[in-house]
Amino acid sequence: MDVRVRTRVLLADDNALIRSTLARLVRAERDLLLVGTAVDGMRAVELAEREQPHVVVLDLSMPGVHGLTAAEQIRHKSPSSRVLVLSFHVQESIVTAAFAAGVHGYLTKDVSSGDVLDGIRHTHAGQMVVSDRVRSVLGPQT
Repeated sequence: MDVRVRTRVLLADDNALIRSTLARLVRAERDLLLVGTAVDGMRAVELAEREQPHVVVLDLSMPGVHGLTAAEQIRHKSPSSRVLVLSFHVQESIVTAAFAAGVHGYLTKDVSSGDVLDGIRHTHAGQMVVSDRVRSVLGPQT
């Protein structure tokens, strides 16, 4: 990838440790550019609208605006942004609702940091990214 064209990334997670760790990972990559971090869904929507990131890494369980609602609003206010969920939740109803809300990928928080970085890159490239645990919930079609 041409590092002069960096993938613009927005991170949204209410957990300060996860948010700061993800931010540090993204900042360390030459092909990625951190354009903002959000502690809740409303702030994620606001930042996505303002910054127009290529990829929004979005937790689902956040205060205020839930991640599913935030995903729908981000898709509306920043239609070129692709949403990659990073969550502990792997229940079929939640995963299905996330894809119905327009997310482009879904990783569980037990994946490696390399998987998250690859997930950001693949999501930006237009590929659907799902972790093994999510794939097992959705079935063989994924």
